[in-house]
Amino acid sequence: MSTTFKTSSQFPPLAWLGYGLDLTRLDPFDFEAVASAKTQVRIIDTTKDTNTQTVTIGMNFAFTTPFSEVGYPGGVEYEIPRIVAASEDNRSQGGTNSFTDGALAVSSLQGDSALANLPCRRETRFFFFFNDHDAYSGRLRDFLDFINEEELLTHVSELLPFEPEDPEVVQAYVDFFNTEVWASNKYEEVNENFNRNVTASVRGLNAGGEYDQAVFREPQYHIFNRISQRIVRVRGGNPGLADALMESPEFATFQQWTESILGNPELTTFKAAELWTLLRDANDKTLRDSAPHIRNAFEYLSSLRNNAPNDKHTWVIFEMDSDWGEFGILTPSVVIGGGDRDQIGLPGQLALGPPKLHYGSPRSAPQHLIVVVELINDGTPIDIYISSGSGSASVKILGVRLISPLASLSTDTAIQEDYATSGGTNFYRSVPVSL
Repeated sequence: MSTTFKTSSQFPPLAWLGYGLDLTRLDPFDFEAVASAKTQVRIIDTTKDTNTQTVTIGMNFAFTTPFSEVGYPGGVEYEIPRIVAASEDNRSQGGTNSFTDGALAVSSLQGDSALANLPCRRETRFFFFFNDHDAYSGRLRDFLDFINEEELLTHVSELLPFEPEDPEVVQAYVDFFNTEVWASNKYEEVNENFNRNVTASVRGLNAGGEYDQAVFREPQYHIFNRISQRIVRVRGGNPGLADALMESPEFATFQQWTESILGNPELTTFKAAELWTLLRDANDKTLRDSAPHIRNAFEYLSSLRNNAPNDKHTWVIFEMDSDWGEFGILTPSVVIGGGDRDQIGLPGQLALGPPKLHYGSPRSAPQHLIVVVELINDGTPIDIYISSGSGSASVKILGVRLISPLASLSTDTAIQEDYATSGGTNFYRSVPVSL
C-alpha cells in the first residue's frame, strides 16, 4: 500500500493540543461550543519541540468501507513533535445513563469537567446515550519543559489573590478565563415508562434498533412526547447522514453513518488538565503562587452557573404559516412558562410543554398562527430550534426577528436577522434573552 505524507502542521490534533479551554462557558450539549471555548493562549507550546517523529495513520482501520473509496489508499504519514503521542484507537464504545431528577444527574457527572456544572432542573428526568467510533488519537507527553511560561506570565502576573467579595477582582478573573433527552418528572406513569419511551422516541437508536411500537398508542406516551425534549448531536461521518440523524433518528440511517466515519473524521473526545495543576509545576514562582487563586476563581465562577436563580422572563412570539410548526428549547435549565401544567383551555392542535410548543400535524390544511409565550431561566443565552412542515415558522425574541438560515449565523454580518425556517429544522445557538 502507498502512503500520503503530510507535515506536522497538518496533523489535526495539533490544532487543539496545548491550547486552553474555558470550561466556565462550555456547553456540554454542543460540539461546536468546544471551538468557541478554545482560547488563543497556547499553554504548552508544541512548536518549540525540535525533535520530530513520523507516524502513519490509517493502516489498521477495520471498517467495511475500503480506503480507496474514502481517499486514503494506504494511510497518511505525519511528521510530528516527539512530545505528541499518536495512536490508532480503532474502537467503538457506547453507553446509557438514566437519572430520575436533575440533582442526581449533576451529582453523577461531577467527574466530567464539561458536565460537572451542567444546569439541570431538579424537576427533570435525564437519559444520556452516547456511541463513539474512534479512529485515532493524539496526546501530549513529557511536556513540562514546554509549558509556555512567558505567555502565561503576561496573563497571570497582574492578578490579585482571589476574593469573591471583591467585584473588581472577580471581574479580573472572569476576563482571565475569557469567559441529552430530558423530561418533566411530575407524571408517575411517564416516570414508570421513561426508558421505554425514550428508546421508542429515538426508534431504538440506543438499543440496536429494537423498541416497543405499542408505546405510541398509550396515553402516557402522548404526555411524554409533549413534556420531553431530545438533543441529538452527531459529529463526523457523512454530513447528510449526520443531519438526517439529528432531525429524525433512525437505526438504519445510524448504521449507514457509522460506515461513513472514516471518510470524514472529526474531534469527538477531548481530555483537559486543570490549568492550576500545570502552574504548580512551573519553574516561575509567580506562576506557582497563582495556582490556588486560579483554582478558587474557577470553582467560584462555575458554581454561579448552577446556583443562579431562574427568575428572568423573556417574551417570545411564535408565528407559522404551515400545516405544522414547532419551537423548542435545547438548554435544560430553561422552561416555557405554563408548559408543565395540564393542557386545559388550549386549542386542540396546540401542545405546550416545558421545552417546546407544537401546533398542527403533517399534511393537514395550512394555517396562520401566532402564539406568545414566556421563557424562564437565569438570563444566560439559550439554544433553540424551529421546525415546520411545507410552509414556514419563525420566532421573535427581544424584539429581534431573524430571516436568514442558520448557516449565516457564523458570519459577522448576521445580526438583526431572523430565527426562522422554511420547511425542515433550523438550530440556533447562544440566543440572547432578558437579563
